[in-house]
Amino acid sequence: MKKNLLILFLVFLSFNFIACSDDDDPTPAPPPPVEPVEPIDAAYLVEGNYDVYTMWTTSLGHRDIIESSDFHVSKVGQGLIKIETEYIELDTASGKKMRIGTIVLDSIPLQIIGENNYTFETTDSLDFEYTIKKSEAIIKGSVINGVVSATITLNAKDISISLIFDGGQVANNKADIVRMSIHDEVIGGQPEIKGTTITIFVKPGTPLEKLKFAPEITLSKNAVSNPASGELIDFSKAIDNGGDFKYVNYVVLPEDKSDTKIYRVKIQIGNDFSKSSFEKWTPEGTDEDYADFKKPIANWSTSNPGVMLIMMFPGLHTGRAIVSDVAGQTGKGASIKTANTTGMVSIAPGYFPSIPKITSGSLFLGSFIVDMVNTLKSTKFGLPYFKKPTKVKGFFKYTPGAEYFICNDWKNANHIAELDPTKTDECALSAVLYEVSSFTNENNLLTGVDIFTSDKIVAIAQKFSAGQADLAEFELVLDYKKEYDSSKKYRLAVIFSSSKDGDKFSGAPESLLVVDEVEIINE
Repeated sequence: MKKNLLILFLVFLSFNFIACSDDDDPTPAPPPPVEPVEPIDAAYLVEGNYDVYTMWTTSLGHRDIIESSDFHVSKVGQGLIKIETEYIELDTASGKKMRIGTIVLDSIPLQIIGENNYTFETTDSLDFEYTIKKSEAIIKGSVINGVVSATITLNAKDISISLIFDGGQVANNKADIVRMSIHDEVIGGQPEIKGTTITIFVKPGTPLEKLKFAPEITLSKNAVSNPASGELIDFSKAIDNGGDFKYVNYVVLPEDKSDTKIYRVKIQIGNDFSKSSFEKWTPEGTDEDYADFKKPIANWSTSNPGVMLIMMFPGLHTGRAIVSDVAGQTGKGASIKTANTTGMVSIAPGYFPSIPKITSGSLFLGSFIVDMVNTLKSTKFGLPYFKKPTKVKGFFKYTPGAEYFICNDWKNANHIAELDPTKTDECALSAVLYEVSSFTNENNLLTGVDIFTSDKIVAIAQKFSAGQADLAEFELVLDYKKEYDSSKKYRLAVIFSSSKDGDKFSGAPESLLVVDEVEIINE
Protein backbone atom coordinates (compact mmCIF):
# COMPACT_ATOMS: atom_id res chain seq x y z
CA MET A 1 0.00 0.00 0.00
CA LYS A 2 2.77 2.42 0.95
CA LYS A 3 4.59 1.78 -2.34
CA ASN A 4 1.48 2.67 -4.27
CA LEU A 5 1.01 5.83 -2.26
CA LEU A 6 4.62 6.81 -2.84
CA ILE A 7 4.13 6.55 -6.59
CA LEU A 8 1.03 8.73 -6.38
CA PHE A 9 2.80 11.16 -4.07
CA LEU A 10 5.10 12.60 -6.69
CA VAL A 11 2.13 13.64 -8.80
CA PHE A 12 -0.01 14.76 -5.90
CA LEU A 13 2.29 16.99 -3.89
CA SER A 14 1.77 20.21 -5.75
CA PHE A 15 -2.01 19.89 -5.31
CA ASN A 16 -3.09 23.35 -4.30
CA PHE A 17 -4.86 23.09 -0.95
CA ILE A 18 -6.52 26.23 -2.13
CA ALA A 19 -7.49 28.98 0.23
CA CYS A 20 -10.63 30.52 -0.97
CA SER A 21 -10.12 33.95 -0.78
CA ASP A 22 -33.67 26.87 0.42
CA ASP A 23 -36.03 29.16 1.23
CA ASP A 24 -39.45 28.08 -0.12
CA ASP A 25 -41.12 30.50 -2.51
CA PRO A 26 -44.80 30.91 -1.65
CA THR A 27 -45.71 30.96 -5.33
CA PRO A 28 -44.39 28.08 -7.45
CA ALA A 29 -41.89 29.18 -10.05
CA PRO A 30 -42.80 28.45 -13.65
CA PRO A 31 -41.03 25.40 -15.05
CA PRO A 32 -37.76 26.22 -16.83
CA PRO A 33 -37.83 26.18 -20.61
CA VAL A 34 -37.02 22.88 -22.24
CA GLU A 35 -33.38 22.78 -23.18
CA PRO A 36 -33.11 23.14 -26.96
CA VAL A 37 -31.70 20.23 -28.90
CA GLU A 38 -29.08 21.13 -31.44
CA PRO A 39 -29.54 19.78 -34.97
CA ILE A 40 -27.44 16.76 -35.90
CA ASP A 41 -24.09 17.66 -37.37
CA ALA A 42 -24.08 16.89 -41.10
CA ALA A 43 -20.65 15.27 -40.70
CA TYR A 44 -22.35 12.34 -38.94
CA LEU A 45 -24.72 11.84 -41.87
CA VAL A 46 -22.05 11.39 -44.54
CA GLU A 47 -19.54 9.29 -42.64
CA GLY A 48 -18.99 5.72 -43.70
CA ASN A 49 -17.40 3.63 -46.45
CA TYR A 50 -18.07 4.30 -50.14
CA ASP A 51 -17.46 1.75 -52.87
CA VAL A 52 -16.08 3.85 -55.75
CA TYR A 53 -14.53 3.50 -59.16
CA THR A 54 -11.55 5.74 -59.76
CA MET A 55 -10.49 7.40 -63.01
CA TRP A 56 -7.04 8.93 -63.07
CA THR A 57 -4.98 10.99 -65.47
CA THR A 58 -1.55 12.61 -65.25
CA SER A 59 0.07 15.59 -66.88
CA LEU A 60 2.30 13.09 -68.69
CA GLY A 61 -0.68 11.67 -70.56
CA HIS A 62 -1.32 8.54 -68.56
CA ARG A 63 -4.95 7.52 -68.04
CA ASP A 64 -6.68 4.50 -66.50
CA ILE A 65 -9.67 3.36 -64.43
CA ILE A 66 -9.69 1.41 -61.15
CA GLU A 67 -13.03 -0.35 -61.12
CA SER A 68 -13.54 -0.76 -57.38
CA SER A 69 -11.83 0.75 -54.35
CA ASP A 70 -12.67 2.10 -50.90
CA PHE A 71 -13.23 5.75 -50.07
CA HIS A 72 -13.81 6.45 -46.36
CA VAL A 73 -15.41 9.53 -44.79
CA SER A 74 -15.40 10.14 -41.01
CA LYS A 75 -16.41 13.00 -38.73
CA VAL A 76 -13.50 14.72 -36.94
CA GLY A 77 -15.19 17.86 -35.63
CA GLN A 78 -18.25 20.05 -35.83
CA GLY A 79 -18.94 20.27 -39.57
CA LEU A 80 -15.53 18.75 -40.35
CA ILE A 81 -14.73 15.45 -42.07
CA LYS A 82 -11.66 13.36 -42.86
CA ILE A 83 -11.34 11.52 -46.19
CA GLU A 84 -9.10 8.47 -46.65
CA THR A 85 -8.62 6.57 -49.89
CA GLU A 86 -7.57 2.99 -50.37
CA TYR A 87 -3.90 2.38 -51.15
CA ILE A 88 -3.40 3.73 -54.69
CA GLU A 89 -0.97 2.21 -57.16
CA LEU A 90 -1.18 3.28 -60.82
CA ASP A 91 -0.17 1.29 -63.91
CA THR A 92 1.61 3.57 -66.38
CA ALA A 93 1.91 3.09 -70.14
CA SER A 94 5.55 2.10 -69.75
CA GLY A 95 4.51 -0.82 -67.55
CA LYS A 96 6.04 0.66 -64.43
CA LYS A 97 4.05 1.07 -61.26
CA MET A 98 3.43 4.55 -59.91
CA ARG A 99 2.95 4.07 -56.18
CA ILE A 100 1.13 6.88 -54.40
CA GLY A 101 -0.13 5.18 -51.26
CA THR A 102 -3.09 6.21 -49.15
CA ILE A 103 -4.33 9.77 -49.47
CA VAL A 104 -5.53 11.26 -46.18
CA LEU A 105 -7.09 14.72 -46.05
CA ASP A 106 -8.17 15.95 -42.62
CA SER A 107 -10.48 18.68 -41.23
CA ILE A 108 -12.37 19.33 -44.47
CA PRO A 109 -15.31 21.74 -44.03
CA LEU A 110 -18.66 20.24 -45.04
CA GLN A 111 -21.26 22.57 -46.56
CA ILE A 112 -25.01 21.83 -46.64
CA ILE A 113 -26.62 22.72 -49.97
CA GLY A 114 -29.94 20.93 -49.45
CA GLU A 115 -31.54 17.95 -47.78
CA ASN A 116 -29.04 15.05 -47.96
CA ASN A 117 -26.87 17.18 -50.26
CA TYR A 118 -23.41 18.32 -49.21
CA THR A 119 -20.25 19.75 -50.75
CA PHE A 120 -16.67 19.92 -49.52
CA GLU A 121 -13.43 21.52 -50.65
CA THR A 122 -9.96 22.10 -49.24
CA THR A 123 -6.28 22.42 -50.13
CA ASP A 124 -3.46 20.79 -48.16
CA SER A 125 0.20 19.78 -48.40
CA LEU A 126 0.94 16.07 -48.20
CA ASP A 127 4.08 13.98 -47.81
CA PHE A 128 4.09 10.62 -49.58
CA GLU A 129 6.48 7.75 -48.99
CA TYR A 130 6.79 6.72 -52.62
CA THR A 131 6.93 8.17 -56.13
CA ILE A 132 5.75 11.76 -55.82
CA LYS A 133 7.03 12.48 -52.28
CA LYS A 134 5.73 16.00 -51.49
CA SER A 135 2.63 17.33 -53.17
CA GLU A 136 -0.07 19.98 -52.98
CA ALA A 137 -3.44 18.26 -52.69
CA ILE A 138 -6.70 19.90 -53.78
CA ILE A 139 -10.00 18.13 -53.15
CA LYS A 140 -13.43 19.18 -54.39
CA GLY A 141 -16.52 17.06 -54.16
CA SER A 142 -20.03 16.36 -53.01
CA VAL A 143 -22.23 13.74 -51.36
CA ILE A 144 -25.68 13.73 -52.95
CA ASN A 145 -28.19 11.30 -51.46
CA GLY A 146 -25.46 8.91 -50.35
CA VAL A 147 -23.40 9.07 -53.56
CA VAL A 148 -19.95 10.61 -53.40
CA SER A 149 -18.30 12.39 -56.32
CA ALA A 150 -14.86 13.86 -55.65
CA THR A 151 -11.76 15.00 -57.50
CA ILE A 152 -8.34 15.01 -55.84
CA THR A 153 -5.59 16.81 -57.72
CA LEU A 154 -1.99 16.18 -56.65
CA ASN A 155 0.48 18.79 -57.85
CA ALA A 156 3.98 17.41 -57.29
CA LYS A 157 7.34 18.73 -58.51
CA ASP A 158 7.41 17.03 -61.94
CA ILE A 159 3.88 15.74 -62.37
CA SER A 160 0.25 16.53 -61.77
CA ILE A 161 -2.19 13.70 -61.05
CA SER A 162 -5.98 13.98 -61.15
CA LEU A 163 -8.09 11.29 -59.47
CA ILE A 164 -11.88 11.20 -59.84
CA PHE A 165 -13.88 9.08 -57.37
CA ASP A 166 -17.54 8.14 -57.89
CA GLY A 167 -19.62 5.65 -55.92
CA GLY A 168 -22.27 4.97 -53.31
CA GLN A 169 -22.13 4.44 -49.60
CA VAL A 170 -21.95 0.78 -48.59
CA ALA A 171 -23.36 -0.68 -45.39
CA ASN A 172 -22.14 1.45 -42.50
CA ASN A 173 -20.12 -0.24 -39.74
CA LYS A 174 -20.73 2.53 -37.21
CA ALA A 175 -22.77 1.66 -34.10
CA ASP A 176 -22.86 4.98 -32.25
CA ILE A 177 -25.48 6.75 -30.22
CA VAL A 178 -24.87 10.22 -31.56
CA ARG A 179 -27.33 11.96 -29.28
CA MET A 180 -29.94 11.18 -26.63
CA SER A 181 -32.61 13.72 -25.66
CA ILE A 182 -35.42 13.67 -23.11
CA HIS A 183 -38.19 16.24 -22.79
CA ASP A 184 -39.56 16.09 -19.26
CA GLU A 185 -39.96 18.71 -16.52
CA VAL A 186 -37.72 16.75 -14.11
CA ILE A 187 -34.73 16.78 -16.49
CA GLY A 188 -32.00 19.17 -15.30
CA GLY A 189 -29.86 18.90 -18.42
CA GLN A 190 -29.93 16.87 -21.61
CA PRO A 191 -28.11 13.50 -21.38
CA GLU A 192 -24.38 13.60 -21.96
CA ILE A 193 -22.42 10.89 -23.76
CA LYS A 194 -18.87 10.11 -22.63
CA GLY A 195 -17.44 7.07 -24.37
CA THR A 196 -20.10 4.40 -23.96
CA THR A 197 -21.53 5.86 -20.74
CA ILE A 198 -24.57 8.13 -20.90
CA THR A 199 -25.59 10.26 -17.92
CA ILE A 200 -29.13 11.60 -17.54
CA PHE A 201 -29.30 14.58 -15.16
CA VAL A 202 -32.43 14.83 -13.04
CA LYS A 203 -33.48 17.64 -10.71
CA PRO A 204 -33.11 17.15 -6.95
CA GLY A 205 -36.07 15.72 -5.11
CA THR A 206 -37.43 13.80 -8.09
CA PRO A 207 -39.39 10.76 -6.82
CA LEU A 208 -38.63 7.30 -8.19
CA GLU A 209 -41.98 7.03 -9.96
CA LYS A 210 -41.00 10.03 -12.10
CA LEU A 211 -37.93 8.25 -13.49
CA LYS A 212 -39.71 6.66 -16.45
CA PHE A 213 -38.59 8.27 -19.69
CA ALA A 214 -38.87 7.62 -23.41
CA PRO A 215 -35.49 8.92 -24.66
CA GLU A 216 -35.24 9.99 -28.27
CA ILE A 217 -31.96 8.72 -29.68
CA THR A 218 -30.09 9.46 -32.87
CA LEU A 219 -27.89 6.65 -34.17
CA SER A 220 -25.18 6.24 -36.76
CA LYS A 221 -26.63 6.05 -40.24
CA ASN A 222 -29.04 3.08 -40.56
CA ALA A 223 -28.05 1.56 -37.21
CA VAL A 224 -30.73 0.12 -34.91
CA SER A 225 -30.93 -0.06 -31.12
CA ASN A 226 -32.57 -2.07 -28.38
CA PRO A 227 -34.37 -0.39 -26.63
CA ALA A 228 -35.48 1.67 -29.60
CA SER A 229 -35.77 5.42 -29.79
CA GLY A 230 -38.92 6.59 -28.03
CA GLU A 231 -39.39 3.39 -26.01
CA LEU A 232 -40.55 4.00 -22.42
CA ILE A 233 -37.93 2.82 -19.92
CA ASP A 234 -37.91 2.69 -16.11
CA PHE A 235 -34.60 4.21 -14.90
CA SER A 236 -35.42 4.08 -11.17
CA LYS A 237 -32.77 1.40 -10.48
CA ALA A 238 -30.07 3.21 -12.48
CA ILE A 239 -29.45 6.02 -9.97
CA ASP A 240 -25.72 6.59 -9.44
CA ASN A 241 -25.56 7.35 -5.71
CA GLY A 242 -22.00 6.22 -5.20
CA GLY A 243 -22.98 2.64 -4.34
CA ASP A 244 -24.34 -0.31 -6.26
CA PHE A 245 -26.82 0.44 -9.00
CA LYS A 246 -27.97 -1.13 -12.26
CA TYR A 247 -27.25 0.55 -15.59
CA VAL A 248 -29.85 0.55 -18.33
CA ASN A 249 -28.13 -0.93 -21.38
CA TYR A 250 -28.74 0.19 -24.96
CA VAL A 251 -27.41 -2.27 -27.56
CA VAL A 252 -26.64 -0.75 -30.96
CA LEU A 253 -26.33 -2.85 -34.14
CA PRO A 254 -24.68 -1.18 -37.15
CA GLU A 255 -26.09 -1.34 -40.66
CA ASP A 256 -23.56 -3.96 -41.79
CA LYS A 257 -24.54 -6.20 -38.83
CA SER A 258 -20.96 -6.38 -37.54
CA ASP A 259 -20.10 -6.24 -33.83
CA THR A 260 -22.62 -4.52 -31.58
CA LYS A 261 -21.82 -1.71 -29.16
CA ILE A 262 -23.35 -1.47 -25.69
CA TYR A 263 -24.06 1.91 -24.10
CA ARG A 264 -24.65 2.08 -20.33
CA VAL A 265 -27.13 4.70 -19.15
CA LYS A 266 -27.35 6.01 -15.60
CA ILE A 267 -29.29 8.65 -13.68
CA GLN A 268 -27.53 11.45 -11.79
CA ILE A 269 -29.93 13.11 -9.36
CA GLY A 270 -29.06 16.78 -9.01
CA ASN A 271 -27.14 17.84 -5.94
CA ASP A 272 -29.31 19.42 -3.28
CA PHE A 273 -26.94 20.56 -0.57
CA SER A 274 -29.71 22.31 1.33
CA LYS A 275 -27.89 21.60 4.60
CA SER A 276 -24.70 19.84 5.71
CA SER A 277 -24.50 19.02 9.41
CA PHE A 278 -21.28 16.95 9.17
CA GLU A 279 -22.66 14.23 11.46
CA LYS A 280 -21.54 11.25 9.37
CA TRP A 281 -18.00 10.65 8.12
CA THR A 282 -16.44 7.99 5.92
CA PRO A 283 -12.81 6.69 5.80
CA GLU A 284 -10.38 8.13 3.27
CA GLY A 285 -7.43 5.87 4.01
CA THR A 286 -7.48 2.13 3.46
CA ASP A 287 -4.08 1.53 5.08
CA GLU A 288 -4.11 1.03 8.87
CA ASP A 289 -1.55 3.84 9.25
CA TYR A 290 -4.21 6.28 8.07
CA ALA A 291 -7.24 4.82 9.80
CA ASP A 292 -8.25 8.17 11.31
CA PHE A 293 -8.31 9.97 7.96
CA LYS A 294 -11.92 10.54 6.98
CA LYS A 295 -14.22 13.00 5.27
CA PRO A 296 -17.89 13.98 5.52
CA ILE A 297 -20.21 11.71 3.56
CA ALA A 298 -21.73 12.67 0.21
CA ASN A 299 -20.50 15.73 -1.65
CA TRP A 300 -17.48 17.01 0.29
CA SER A 301 -13.80 16.49 -0.50
CA THR A 302 -10.79 17.29 1.69
CA SER A 303 -7.05 17.97 1.49
CA ASN A 304 -6.36 14.92 3.70
CA PRO A 305 -5.08 12.70 0.85
CA GLY A 306 -2.20 15.11 0.23
CA VAL A 307 -1.12 14.95 3.85
CA MET A 308 -1.35 11.15 3.80
CA LEU A 309 1.19 11.18 1.00
CA ILE A 310 3.48 13.73 2.67
CA MET A 311 3.58 11.46 5.73
CA MET A 312 5.35 8.85 3.61
CA PHE A 313 8.48 10.93 4.25
CA PRO A 314 9.38 10.63 7.95
CA GLY A 315 9.71 13.88 9.85
CA LEU A 316 7.89 16.12 7.40
CA HIS A 317 4.53 15.94 9.17
CA THR A 318 4.10 14.50 12.64
CA GLY A 319 0.41 15.27 12.99
CA ARG A 320 -2.57 13.41 11.68
CA ALA A 321 -5.46 14.38 9.39
CA ILE A 322 -5.89 18.11 8.79
CA VAL A 323 -9.62 17.76 8.19
CA SER A 324 -11.59 15.77 10.78
CA ASP A 325 -14.76 15.71 12.84
CA VAL A 326 -15.04 17.80 16.00
CA ALA A 327 -17.74 19.10 18.32
CA GLY A 328 -19.86 21.61 16.37
CA GLN A 329 -22.86 23.85 16.82
CA THR A 330 -25.10 20.78 16.92
CA GLY A 331 -23.47 17.38 17.33
CA LYS A 332 -20.40 17.13 15.12
CA GLY A 333 -18.77 19.79 12.97
CA ALA A 334 -15.82 19.87 10.55
CA SER A 335 -12.34 20.82 11.77
CA ILE A 336 -9.93 22.24 9.16
CA LYS A 337 -6.30 22.84 10.15
CA THR A 338 -3.14 24.24 8.56
CA ALA A 339 -0.12 21.94 8.83
CA ASN A 340 3.61 22.54 9.11
CA THR A 341 4.85 20.03 6.54
CA THR A 342 8.47 21.21 6.98
CA GLY A 343 9.31 21.52 3.27
CA MET A 344 11.66 19.54 1.07
CA VAL A 345 13.17 20.38 -2.28
CA SER A 346 12.09 18.22 -5.20
CA ILE A 347 14.01 14.97 -5.49
CA ALA A 348 13.80 15.34 -9.28
CA PRO A 349 13.55 19.03 -10.28
CA GLY A 350 11.63 19.57 -13.48
CA TYR A 351 9.79 16.29 -13.08
CA PHE A 352 8.32 16.22 -9.58
CA PRO A 353 7.22 19.03 -7.25
CA SER A 354 8.74 20.03 -3.95
CA ILE A 355 6.99 19.38 -0.63
CA PRO A 356 5.57 22.68 0.68
CA LYS A 357 6.57 24.18 4.01
CA ILE A 358 2.94 25.18 4.70
CA THR A 359 -0.07 23.03 3.81
CA SER A 360 -3.46 24.65 4.32
CA GLY A 361 -6.43 22.49 5.22
CA SER A 362 -9.42 22.68 2.89
CA LEU A 363 -12.92 21.27 2.70
CA PHE A 364 -14.80 21.79 -0.56
CA LEU A 365 -17.55 20.67 -2.89
CA GLY A 366 -15.81 18.97 -5.79
CA SER A 367 -13.26 16.27 -6.45
CA PHE A 368 -9.58 15.62 -7.13
CA ILE A 369 -8.45 14.19 -10.48
CA VAL A 370 -4.72 14.01 -11.22
CA ASP A 371 -3.43 16.32 -13.95
CA MET A 372 0.09 15.25 -14.94
CA VAL A 373 0.87 18.47 -16.82
CA ASN A 374 -0.31 21.07 -14.31
CA THR A 375 -1.08 19.66 -10.89
CA LEU A 376 -2.93 22.82 -9.84
CA LYS A 377 -5.60 21.67 -12.28
CA SER A 378 -6.03 18.46 -10.30
CA THR A 379 -8.38 20.30 -7.95
CA LYS A 380 -11.79 20.13 -9.64
CA PHE A 381 -14.15 22.54 -7.92
CA GLY A 382 -17.93 22.45 -7.92
CA LEU A 383 -20.75 19.97 -8.49
CA PRO A 384 -23.73 20.24 -10.87
CA TYR A 385 -26.39 22.55 -9.44
CA PHE A 386 -29.93 23.04 -10.70
CA LYS A 387 -31.21 25.96 -8.64
CA LYS A 388 -30.28 29.63 -8.29
CA PRO A 389 -28.35 29.96 -5.01
CA THR A 390 -28.54 33.32 -3.24
CA LYS A 391 -26.41 32.72 -0.16
CA VAL A 392 -24.54 30.18 1.93
CA LYS A 393 -24.81 30.35 5.69
CA GLY A 394 -23.69 28.37 8.70
CA PHE A 395 -21.53 28.56 11.81
CA PHE A 396 -17.77 28.96 12.13
CA LYS A 397 -15.02 29.70 14.59
CA TYR A 398 -11.37 30.36 13.87
CA THR A 399 -8.11 30.50 15.79
CA PRO A 400 -5.05 31.58 13.77
CA GLY A 401 -1.76 29.85 14.45
CA ALA A 402 0.90 31.67 16.48
CA GLU A 403 3.57 31.99 13.76
CA TYR A 404 2.89 33.06 10.18
CA PHE A 405 5.22 31.83 7.43
CA ILE A 406 5.25 33.49 4.01
CA CYS A 407 6.47 31.81 0.84
CA ASN A 408 7.96 34.55 -1.35
CA ASP A 409 8.50 32.38 -4.42
CA TRP A 410 5.52 30.03 -4.29
CA LYS A 411 5.68 29.20 -8.00
CA ASN A 412 9.26 27.95 -7.96
CA ALA A 413 10.18 27.26 -4.32
CA ASN A 414 7.11 26.36 -2.30
CA HIS A 415 9.29 24.40 0.13
CA ILE A 416 10.83 27.62 1.44
CA ALA A 417 8.86 29.94 3.72
CA GLU A 418 10.09 32.64 6.11
CA LEU A 419 8.67 33.66 9.47
CA ASP A 420 6.82 36.98 9.17
CA PRO A 421 5.94 38.39 12.63
CA THR A 422 3.90 41.21 11.05
CA LYS A 423 1.24 38.92 9.64
CA THR A 424 -1.71 37.11 11.19
CA ASP A 425 -3.31 34.19 9.41
CA GLU A 426 -6.89 34.38 8.12
CA CYS A 427 -9.39 31.74 7.15
CA ALA A 428 -11.42 31.90 3.94
CA LEU A 429 -15.04 30.91 3.35
CA SER A 430 -16.07 31.06 -0.31
CA ALA A 431 -18.86 30.18 -2.73
CA VAL A 432 -18.64 30.26 -6.54
CA LEU A 433 -21.35 29.51 -9.12
CA TYR A 434 -20.02 29.08 -12.64
CA GLU A 435 -21.38 28.09 -16.04
CA VAL A 436 -20.38 24.95 -17.94
CA SER A 437 -21.33 23.70 -21.38
CA SER A 438 -21.23 20.09 -20.18
CA PHE A 439 -21.43 18.36 -16.80
CA THR A 440 -19.29 15.39 -17.84
CA ASN A 441 -16.50 17.16 -19.75
CA GLU A 442 -13.62 17.65 -17.30
CA ASN A 443 -12.32 20.57 -19.36
CA ASN A 444 -15.35 22.56 -18.20
CA LEU A 445 -14.29 22.45 -14.55
CA LEU A 446 -12.64 25.33 -12.71
CA THR A 447 -9.55 24.38 -10.73
CA GLY A 448 -6.98 25.85 -8.36
CA VAL A 449 -5.70 27.86 -11.30
CA ASP A 450 -8.85 29.85 -12.09
CA ILE A 451 -11.58 29.28 -9.50
CA PHE A 452 -11.71 33.02 -8.68
CA THR A 453 -10.61 34.52 -11.99
CA SER A 454 -12.40 32.63 -14.76
CA ASP A 455 -14.83 34.39 -17.09
CA LYS A 456 -17.18 31.42 -16.50
CA ILE A 457 -18.00 32.76 -13.04
CA VAL A 458 -21.64 33.80 -12.70
CA ALA A 459 -21.75 34.59 -8.98
CA ILE A 460 -19.20 34.70 -6.14
CA ALA A 461 -19.01 35.36 -2.39
CA GLN A 462 -16.04 35.37 0.03
CA LYS A 463 -15.47 36.01 3.71
CA PHE A 464 -12.12 36.26 5.52
CA SER A 465 -11.56 36.26 9.26
CA ALA A 466 -8.47 36.65 11.48
CA GLY A 467 -10.23 35.23 14.52
CA GLN A 468 -13.55 34.11 15.98
CA ALA A 469 -13.34 32.62 19.46
CA ASP A 470 -16.76 30.96 19.63
CA LEU A 471 -19.04 29.50 17.01
CA ALA A 472 -20.86 32.33 15.28
CA GLU A 473 -23.08 32.60 12.24
CA PHE A 474 -21.63 33.47 8.87
CA GLU A 475 -23.45 34.40 5.68
CA LEU A 476 -22.01 34.47 2.16
CA VAL A 477 -24.29 36.50 -0.11
CA LEU A 478 -23.61 35.62 -3.75
CA ASP A 479 -22.85 38.62 -5.92
CA TYR A 480 -24.15 37.87 -9.43
CA LYS A 481 -21.78 39.07 -12.15
CA LYS A 482 -23.96 37.62 -14.91
CA GLU A 483 -27.66 36.95 -15.28
CA TYR A 484 -28.82 33.52 -14.15
CA ASP A 485 -30.47 31.47 -16.90
CA SER A 486 -32.34 28.31 -15.82
CA SER A 487 -31.84 26.74 -19.26
CA LYS A 488 -28.03 26.74 -18.80
CA LYS A 489 -25.78 24.35 -16.87
CA TYR A 490 -24.03 25.44 -13.67
CA ARG A 491 -21.66 24.06 -11.05
CA LEU A 492 -21.56 25.30 -7.46
CA ALA A 493 -18.40 25.29 -5.35
CA VAL A 494 -18.34 25.96 -1.61
CA ILE A 495 -14.79 26.08 -0.23
CA PHE A 496 -13.49 26.41 3.35
CA SER A 497 -9.78 26.95 4.03
CA SER A 498 -7.84 27.38 7.24
CA SER A 499 -5.31 29.74 5.55
CA LYS A 500 -6.58 32.11 2.89
CA ASP A 501 -3.15 32.28 1.23
CA GLY A 502 -2.68 28.54 1.31
CA ASP A 503 -2.73 28.50 -2.49
CA LYS A 504 0.55 30.43 -2.25
CA PHE A 505 1.85 28.03 0.42
CA SER A 506 1.70 30.70 3.10
CA GLY A 507 -0.02 30.57 6.48
CA ALA A 508 0.35 29.70 10.14
CA PRO A 509 0.69 26.10 11.33
CA GLU A 510 -2.10 25.06 13.69
CA SER A 511 -4.53 27.66 12.31
CA LEU A 512 -7.86 26.03 13.05
CA LEU A 513 -11.21 26.60 11.31
CA VAL A 514 -14.38 24.84 12.42
CA VAL A 515 -17.57 24.93 10.34
CA ASP A 516 -20.97 23.42 10.95
CA GLU A 517 -24.62 23.48 9.85
CA VAL A 518 -23.73 24.78 6.37
CA GLU A 519 -26.86 25.63 4.39
CA ILE A 520 -27.35 26.78 0.82
CA ILE A 521 -30.31 29.11 0.30
CA ASN A 522 -31.88 29.23 -3.16
CA GLU A 523 -34.13 31.75 -4.84
